[in-house]
Amino acid sequence: MLDRLLRTFDGPRGPRRLALLAWMLALPALALGFQTDDHVYASARVEGMPAWQLFTITGARMVRMRELGVFTWWSSPRLAIDFFRPLASLNHWVEYGLFPNAPAWMLLINTLLYAAIVGMAAVLYRKLAPGASIAAFAGLTYAIDDTHAYSVGWISARNTLLAVAFSLAALLTHIASRERRSQWLQARTRRSALEWR
Repeated sequence: MLDRLLRTFDGPRGPRRLALLAWMLALPALALGFQTDDHVYASARVEGMPAWQLFTITGARMVRMRELGVFTWWSSPRLAIDFFRPLASLNHWVEYGLFPNAPAWMLLINTLLYAAIVGMAAVLYRKLAPGASIAAFAGLTYAIDDTHAYSVGWISARNTLLAVAFSLAALLTHIASRERRSQWLQARTRRSALEWR
């Protein structure tokens, strides 16, 4: 049974199939709506916070959020939160401006990002694993891992999806450049060896 399942994902279309599987498994997240921090970032957009500062809560804004109950009454009034997440912040700022009352669209973006991540991870496994079936198994376990649900189902966790997507893209680009350089070096070495004969 497992062998037959892995054969579905170990061919050249395997990464695309795994990405599609991951996307279909993530689709129930569309019904989750806004959760905890999502409301905080939506209010920051309404309050006119700059696009790159949605993940910044300091000073009067922190005091106001304590009064509203976003933070507990025992939170320090000097508490300051300032995460450097410019891409995620800009992304949320645009989304809350375009469709402020449609969390399903924002969650759809999360599911598509997750599918792309699974596809890139599957390609990476194919390049690094000692065999196609091992790479397919690694890709399958990555695609169905339930710990990814937090990042996919929570709009505010988009920064984790973006970080993984850019990390995988950088790693795949690095491997591709090493492969190209290796081919170039091999061709040059062969040419040099022929010249010495």
